Amino acid sequence: MKKIFTLLSLCMVAMTTFAQWVSAPESGKKYYIAVGTSKVGYITANGDGEKLTAKVASQGDVEKQAWTCTKGENDIWSFTLSVEGETWTMFTTEGNRLAAGTNPGENFKDYTVVAHDDDPSAAYGAIKMIAGEGANSYVNIYGGQELGKEYGPWADGDNGSKVYFIEASEVDIPHWNYDFTIFDKNNNESRYFIQFNRVAANNPTFGPTGLNGLTGNKLILSVDNDTLITDSLVENDVNFRHKVWHVTSFDAATNQIVLVNEAGQYIKYTDLAAEMPGGNDMYKKNDAGEWVRNGKSGGGKMTGAFMATTEPQTLYIFDSNKGSEVYSIGVSSDRTQREFLNAWGNVGWHHFMGKWEVNDPNNALKFIPITDVLTDEQIAAMDAATGISNVKVQEKQADGYVYTLDGRMVAKSLNGLAKGLYIVNGKKVVVK
Repeated sequence: MKKIFTLLSLCMVAMTTFAQWVSAPESGKKYYIAVGTSKVGYITANGDGEKLTAKVASQGDVEKQAWTCTKGENDIWSFTLSVEGETWTMFTTEGNRLAAGTNPGENFKDYTVVAHDDDPSAAYGAIKMIAGEGANSYVNIYGGQELGKEYGPWADGDNGSKVYFIEASEVDIPHWNYDFTIFDKNNNESRYFIQFNRVAANNPTFGPTGLNGLTGNKLILSVDNDTLITDSLVENDVNFRHKVWHVTSFDAATNQIVLVNEAGQYIKYTDLAAEMPGGNDMYKKNDAGEWVRNGKSGGGKMTGAFMATTEPQTLYIFDSNKGSEVYSIGVSSDRTQREFLNAWGNVGWHHFMGKWEVNDPNNALKFIPITDVLTDEQIAAMDAATGISNVKVQEKQADGYVYTLDGRMVAKSLNGLAKGLYIVNGKKVVVK
């Protein structure tokens, strides 16, 4: 039985997740509280008496994120935490920032919750955090909807002031077990698709979207000739071996990992011989109405890219803050460096892989056993399939630059290039 979600089931999951958020709490229950329409993080306590900041849910912060919401007389609300057996109370500092601690003193702590739920599809709450009748007196994620921001007063109805409550029991605390199965030829569960966690871009004016594949609205990591790309998975996929990856070794102490696909290709970052110009539209239609590459990167200009090599390579893998079991892979042992595989410009069909930060949404990857997507019969059919990529190439490039068969500009001349087949001035040229 096929185990992958259908698009319908994915929609149902999204609806269920949305329904968990409420515009006002029920007195006596514990809630995680997000401020701002982007819901970038939850209101989180730090040290005793210190200001609150937006953080993602984590096991280490459970006690500092699960707020008991209590309604008292005159519809006044209090918000408290239980931290190591002590009660911490939310209060507003003299500088008009939210804080929490064991001794709120004479600081303001009598909050009013306003529920805006006339439109259930866009319901949200507001929390009045300072006394008086001033308009700018409602909790706002101050300075932009970003992790690490503090909370101060602003206008009710501002996108940064919209408040959402979710019961603590419904919050998925992210986890990263690094529980990769080392490849075993007798175990299909040790064969992985490396799936981009971000929903793929749907911009048909920029070219094919690849959204009709077996992984729905998520794309997977593949190799086209020597270039790592995002791609879809189709029935009887002739490029299957370029899309299935093995973990041949993993060292939890160093975060080192070795990945190879079933075409025997490892992952290596390589400087490009010539800068690739930027542009979101990677394709254009030729005279026959076929989509062909136009030499653009799909994002900003590129000076290097992750490529395929037959020489074994050691990479590094770190957890991403984009969800449970979501990771980022790259070439640095320092997770703070911009050295990690990134779907350049967007997670769009056949985008290239550049380098960026661990926690960027275009870096977020999940290791999905192929058995979670395909039946035994489909796997057998995929393994039996052979052929070459059917991606169209730019046949009319006539600017004198050197391109690979998939339309990627690699040099201004043939001098010094590796052996292979290239396109120059619209014609195929062999370098021996």
